[in-house]
Amino acid sequence: MPWADMLRPLRGKSCERAEAEPRSRPLEMLDMDSVRPTNPGTRRSVRCLRVARGLFASLLALTVLWVAWQSSAAERESTDRAAGGFERYQEAFGKSAKELGIKDAPSKPVWLQGEVLGRSEGCTSCHLGVEDNRFLYAQLPFRRHSGHYLEDHPSGRFGCTVCHGGVADALTFAAAGHAAPEDPARQEQWARFYGWQPPDEAGMIPLPWTAGRCAVCHSESQPPRGAEPLQQARSLVADKQCAACHSFRDEPLARVRHAVHLDRLGSKVGGSWLKKYLKAPHKFRPDTAMPEYDFQDDEVEVLSAYLLSLKDPAIGWEQPVDVDADGLKRGKDAIEQRRCQTCHDIPGIDEGGFIEQHKIGPSLARVGEKLNPAWIRKWLENPEAVRPETAMPRFRFKETEIEDITAFLTSLRAAGAAAASAPSEAVSDKQRATSVMAKYGCVACHTIKGISLEPPSRTDLSGVGPGLLARLAKTTASSKQPEGPGGIFHRGPTAPRLLVSDTQTAAAWTFLIGQADLPISKPFLRPATKKPPAVELSGESGRLVSELRCLSCHTIGGGGGDIGPELTYAGSKLKRDWLIGFLQSPRTIRPMNRARMPHLGLTEKEATTLADWIVSELKAPAVEASKPDLEAAFSFVGAAKVKSPYGCVTCHRIGEEGGAVGPELTHVGSRLTTKWIYQWIKNPKRWKHDVRMPVFDMNEEDLSAITRYLDEQR
Repeated sequence: MPWADMLRPLRGKSCERAEAEPRSRPLEMLDMDSVRPTNPGTRRSVRCLRVARGLFASLLALTVLWVAWQSSAAERESTDRAAGGFERYQEAFGKSAKELGIKDAPSKPVWLQGEVLGRSEGCTSCHLGVEDNRFLYAQLPFRRHSGHYLEDHPSGRFGCTVCHGGVADALTFAAAGHAAPEDPARQEQWARFYGWQPPDEAGMIPLPWTAGRCAVCHSESQPPRGAEPLQQARSLVADKQCAACHSFRDEPLARVRHAVHLDRLGSKVGGSWLKKYLKAPHKFRPDTAMPEYDFQDDEVEVLSAYLLSLKDPAIGWEQPVDVDADGLKRGKDAIEQRRCQTCHDIPGIDEGGFIEQHKIGPSLARVGEKLNPAWIRKWLENPEAVRPETAMPRFRFKETEIEDITAFLTSLRAAGAAAASAPSEAVSDKQRATSVMAKYGCVACHTIKGISLEPPSRTDLSGVGPGLLARLAKTTASSKQPEGPGGIFHRGPTAPRLLVSDTQTAAAWTFLIGQADLPISKPFLRPATKKPPAVELSGESGRLVSELRCLSCHTIGGGGGDIGPELTYAGSKLKRDWLIGFLQSPRTIRPMNRARMPHLGLTEKEATTLADWIVSELKAPAVEASKPDLEAAFSFVGAAKVKSPYGCVTCHRIGEEGGAVGPELTHVGSRLTTKWIYQWIKNPKRWKHDVRMPVFDMNEEDLSAITRYLDEQR
C-alpha cells in the first residue's frame, strides 16, 4: 500500500481540503490558523510547525538587528576617530568617577599647557586619572602614573610628551602615536579596532627605554629621581669608551679613558693568548671594554706578531712555578687583607657586603692564562713605573706578599687551560701592522710608541634619538624586539660589535633614545654642575696623594672618582687621631658596601702627613662657622630619639642593635666632629645630594639631643 494511503486515515477532513488546493499556491499563502485537524496526532504536528515558524521569524529578526548594530558600531567608531576618541574614555571614566564620589569628571578635551616644550598637550583627555591616587590600580588609560615621577614633574607644568614622546595635540588613540606592543596579536587588535599604525619619529617611546629621555634635560651630574636606568646606560657608554668614535650631547661622556698602552705588550701577555683575544675578546672576559672586530686570520697574525715584538728589556719571561696549597692560601689571604677585591673581580675572594659598586680595575679571572709572572711581580712592586697613568695605588707590599700573590694569580686559569707562554720570535711587519690598525681604528683607544696615526673622525650621535625611534617602531612592529643597534643601523665591515648581553642592549637603547635635541625651555635644563677648583697638591702630602692614587676613588674639590666618600670637606668631618689610625689599618664603616678602603700598608709617618693635610686644608666653611649649643641637651633624650620617632637604628648599628644599611655609629664620636654630626643630621642632602638618608623636620631640641648622644659614642 502506498505511504499516502496508509497515512490518509490520520489526516482528517481539514487536511484533505488543504491538500485539494492548487499546488501552485505559495506555502506562505496558506492560513495555518484555518487548518484545524481533528486527529490529535495531526494537531501536534501543526503546533510544531507554528513553533518552528516563530523561531525562524525570531532568528531572522535577531540577524537583522545584529547586522544593523555592526554597521552602527563601525559608523560610531569611524565617527569617534574623526571627532575625538577621547569621548568614549571620558564617558567610561565618568561612570567610575561617580562610584568614587568624583563630581567633576570632564566631558571635553583636557589640555595641558606644558611649559617645558611650550605647547599644549591633550594626553590627559584620555589618561584622566594620571595624578589621582584613587586610580592607582585602575585599568588603562585611567591608571595613576607609576612611581614618584609626577611629584617632581607635575604634568600640568611638564606635560607628557617630553618624557614619553608622541603627538601632543592628538585626541584619538590612533593619532597619538602609541608605541608598538611586543605581542603581534595585540598589534593586530590595535590596527583592527583603533586604526593604529606603527608611528614615525613623533611616536611614543617604548616603556623600557623611557628613562633615556631624562637626558634631554638632565646632565650626568644632575640626574632626577628614578633615572637609574639612564645612569647605568651612561656608565656603559663610558666603560665601552664609545666616545672614542662618537660624540654625544652630554659633555662629560666625551671623555675617553685610553686603554692599555701597547708599547711593551710582548713582555706582558702570552703569544697564543693574544691571538685568541683579538678574535673573540668577550670569550675571555665578558665585561671587557675591547670590542669584537671581524679580523681576518692573516690580519690577526700580522697584528699579534708586531705587538708581541714590543718588549721591555727589564722584564724577562718566566714560567709559573708549581705552588702547594699553603702557598696559594697565603696569596689568597694577602689579597683579602689588602682588599684588592674592592677594585677587581677575583674568583674565590669573598667581597662582603651587598651593595654593588662600580669596579675601576679589570677582572682577574683567568689571568694566569694571560700574564707573564715576571710582569705581575713588577706591577705589584710599582704600578706607576709600568703604566704611569694607572689608577692603581702603590701598595707597600712585602716581598713575601708579592711572591704569594703572584703565585695565586698565575693559578687562576680555566679548567684544562695552560699558563701563559712566551711569545714566539715571529718576524714582525710594522708597515702591515700599521695598515691593519688604521683600517680598524685601533688608535682611537690605544697608543703605541712609534705609530703615528690620526684617530678616526667621530660620528655625531647627539640628535639620533628621534630618527632611531622611527626605525625602532617599524622594527618592533615586525618582530618582538630588536637585538641591538646593529638591527637598525648598517654595521660596516670594520665596525666593532660591543653589546654582548640583553642588559647591555637595553642600556644602549635607553642611552640612544635620549640623544634628542628638543626645544627645552631654559629654566628646566639641568646642565652639568660647575665643580669647584681642584685642590692643589704639593709637598710630601701631594706626593702621597698622587702615589696612592686617592683620586681614583675619592673626589676632592673638582676632580676624582665616586667609589669612596667625597673628601672635599673631610677636614671638617673627620678627627685627626682617628684618621691616622684608619689610614694605617682601615676598618669597615659601611657593612653593606662591597667597596672598602684598601689596606695600603702606610707607615705612621705617612698616615700622619696625610691626616694633617686633610684636617688643615679640606674644610667646609659652613660647618666650621656653626656653633651647636649642646649644654642644655640631654644624651638620654637623644638615645631615645634615635629609636623613636626618627628610627635611626633601622639603618645604623649602635652597639649591639640596629641595621647595617648606613654607616656604623658605635664609635662615631671618635670618628666624626661634633659640628659635622650636627650639620649632617640637620640636612644630609646639602652635603651629598643622592644620599639615602632622609631629611627630617627635626626641631632644635631633638637635633641637639641626638648630636650630643652620638658625640658621646666613643
